[in-house]
Amino acid sequence: MNRLKCLLFMLFPVLICSCNQNNEEGYVIKGKIDNMPDGHIYLMERVNKVYYVNSETTVVNGEFTFEGSVVEPGPMFLAVEDSTRFFQFFIENKKMTIYGNKDVPQDIKIKGSKLNDLYLGYRRDLMSLEAKERVLYDEYSKHDVESEEKQLLEEKIAEVEKGYKNLVDSFVYENPESIISPNLILSQLYYYTLEELEALYSVLKGDAQNNEYYRDLQTVIESMKNISVGSKYVDFEMEDVNGNMVKLSDKVGKGYLLVDFWASWCFYCRVENPNLVNLYNRYHDQGFDILGVSLDDSRASWLEAIEKDSLTWTHVSDLSRWSNEAAKLYVVRAIPSNVLISPDGIVVAKNLVGNKLTTKLEEIYK
Repeated sequence: MNRLKCLLFMLFPVLICSCNQNNEEGYVIKGKIDNMPDGHIYLMERVNKVYYVNSETTVVNGEFTFEGSVVEPGPMFLAVEDSTRFFQFFIENKKMTIYGNKDVPQDIKIKGSKLNDLYLGYRRDLMSLEAKERVLYDEYSKHDVESEEKQLLEEKIAEVEKGYKNLVDSFVYENPESIISPNLILSQLYYYTLEELEALYSVLKGDAQNNEYYRDLQTVIESMKNISVGSKYVDFEMEDVNGNMVKLSDKVGKGYLLVDFWASWCFYCRVENPNLVNLYNRYHDQGFDILGVSLDDSRASWLEAIEKDSLTWTHVSDLSRWSNEAAKLYVVRAIPSNVLISPDGIVVAKNLVGNKLTTKLEEIYK
């Protein structure tokens, strides 16, 4: 499932050297977007799951121009003044024209960039899957935890989620030298086992190996080896809701423990919470426990969600969103995400949600 993202507005140049108007080898992006209000428009990039403003310009009658240069091609977003990102593309040192309708982002097009011709085909298919998934989850949230309707919806959701993975697989195998390929693998990391990820990584070659996304993918694979199924858990320490320090090792050894990564602002996490409550109530007396790790940055929102969703187990957070230390240790790139740890401290499963988690616990406590 695709996850909601956080947004931080600040100047933070990483890949782009903006305002380089005399650089003949730089980029010039001219835009004509219908339904775009006059004001400011921003180029934004994502670094460690946080969005940063790289450069800005003004919009007049839907028209705008960005000029600058990039060290290497990479993903970029157009955003308006209310912080809404409405279009993602790959920026490169070319003369490009972006045109379309702000309110119909799937139909926005780019001229002058073969890289984006390739990417926008993938993006259209991705947005179609995302729309289907959101409709299914909206319906899913309306049914009781153990209802037959909910189980049928889970099957439909699972098919959509296979589509995300199939979409990336197809793109990578057809474009093993494209810089886009490692970026797409990272964007859908949630759906891959370590073995599948290593296999896909081995396909990459040429330009796909000479960029920061490929290097990031290398780091992710090495980190995943430390917390893969069958490995011993990695300890961490974090404050609970009362300000007391809690170690993961304090919770391990008393029964099966689910380390649940979530956030109050994550729609899909909140949809999953009733299932966790049901399973916790059913199996807690038999030793099952949950340790909630929140990727919130607002203490008030975190505590409010815990109370509203009736999450009665232990909760910890360092209130740093995607910079959460436990999330980094466990290579969490999307939420909800979880790790199931056995009484002897071994990771026995990862990312079990809905009926998958129910089935696993039924096997354990049969």
